[in-house]
Amino acid sequence: MLITGGGRGVGRVCALHFASRGAHVVITGRNERALGETIGEIVNGGGKARHLAGDLLDSAHRAAAIDKALTAFGALDIVIAAAGNGLSARELFEAAVPRMNAGVRLIALVRSVSAAEALGPELAPIGGEVVPTDATETTEEALARAWEDAALAALSLAARA
Repeated sequence: MLITGGGRGVGRVCALHFASRGAHVVITGRNERALGETIGEIVNGGGKARHLAGDLLDSAHRAAAIDKALTAFGALDIVIAAAGNGLSARELFEAAVPRMNAGVRLIALVRSVSAAEALGPELAPIGGEVVPTDATETTEEALARAWEDAALAALSLAARA
């Protein structure tokens, strides 16, 4: 599983949650320290995780993040784009799809319904699902709701595969 924005907010909550349930997680983000803290929490809880700091607007970083997931854990079947309000999701998904397992699950978490409506048509042809979240809030309750949105989207995509 590859999760963008894994050092903070919704991406961090998704990483912690899925790793606590046995998923092997690679997280990306721009803040090395925040990523390291998330990884430390996952590993201390018995999970398996790696990280890669960088900017998803850089195509080399997108490719390196996919490589990291494949090298670290041997497969990539879920990509959750929780960074940048979905702005780099299409490029990330297009780079990942040819290298992912069958039954690909691509989920872009965005901060508003209008962003979801704008990005949805771009991601639909490659099997992506866009989920609006309440990511502007950072309370535990708001982050829990955002994780639930991501989990429901993943289940929806898994049911279609």
